[in-house]
Amino acid sequence: MSKSLGNSPDALELIKKYGADGVRFGMLSCSPAGGDLLFDEILCEQGSKFSNKIWNAMKLVKGWETSDKIEMSGAESTAIEWMDHRINKTILETNGCFEQYRISEALIKIYSLIWNDFCSWYLEIIKPAREEKISSEVYSKTREYFEKLMIVLHPFMPFVTEEIWHQIKQRKEGDDCIVAPFPKTSEVNEKAISQMEILKSLVSKVREIRNKYGISFTEQLELAVESKGQELPEWISDGHCSILEKFAKVENVKGIREHPDGWMCFLSGNTKYFIDAGKYIDLEAERNRLLKDKKQAEGFLIGVNKKLSNEKFVNNAPDEVLEREKQKMRDGKERLRIIEESLQEMDKLS
Repeated sequence: MSKSLGNSPDALELIKKYGADGVRFGMLSCSPAGGDLLFDEILCEQGSKFSNKIWNAMKLVKGWETSDKIEMSGAESTAIEWMDHRINKTILETNGCFEQYRISEALIKIYSLIWNDFCSWYLEIIKPAREEKISSEVYSKTREYFEKLMIVLHPFMPFVTEEIWHQIKQRKEGDDCIVAPFPKTSEVNEKAISQMEILKSLVSKVREIRNKYGISFTEQLELAVESKGQELPEWISDGHCSILEKFAKVENVKGIREHPDGWMCFLSGNTKYFIDAGKYIDLEAERNRLLKDKKQAEGFLIGVNKKLSNEKFVNNAPDEVLEREKQKMRDGKERLRIIEESLQEMDKLS
């Protein structure tokens, strides 16, 4: 449903229904630079839900009790390092969008940062168990993040951000979100961001396995990652392991060389993992899935190889494009290797 939105009764009704910020979100999120504005009421509903999400996050944080005696955990330290760089990166990206008048793109980046990264991951990682307290240091850092996010979001949703700004802590008269200095950025650690993305993908894969085979989330499973030695890969710190244990309900995360008997193997990215879920596996269905993955991997390699075998493409493509295709080839070969090994291991289980 696309329509124009002028100073009409329809506009007033939408504001009553979704709030002024909800309507602003709907309009700005569908306003591509240089394009026609195709307004959809569903986007206003999305903006209203976004406002509620932020309010609920604020209530959650304000409900925590703090203690100076509690030290920051490994999971909290990992989450804070990630969130520092994730916020910095988004601010840099949105500044670039503003310079090029890509307002809609800037809003979507901020929306994703707040809804997905801050609310759905960061707050859940640091959230204390029921009736337990949180470290004062972690709480202070979290409140700092909340303030930064409200400042960045303020141009798009000024009413809800101003209200929450004053809810976060007691403020002096004139200390308003609208006049708060825009957050400064520092160097972005892409490694910290990519490590968390790998972790999030791994959690999703383990959850998919639980859902597929009806494994209760209360049942702890052991998890291992393929490693040349028996050490965990460099990116998996104690903090990452703690987050895995909390979000995927796995324990004894370790590096391993060979497929343990009775364990299920799966891919996340280009890495091979094993999980102690053999008794839940339908071996025939799993084999068919791997065969399907193998066919797709082979087809992908054929496509990349066709490009790299084209002299015209190789001679005229920019160096970064050519390197990207070569990396695709390396990744594709590694993925195919893992799938083929998994099929061999599946044959042993049969």
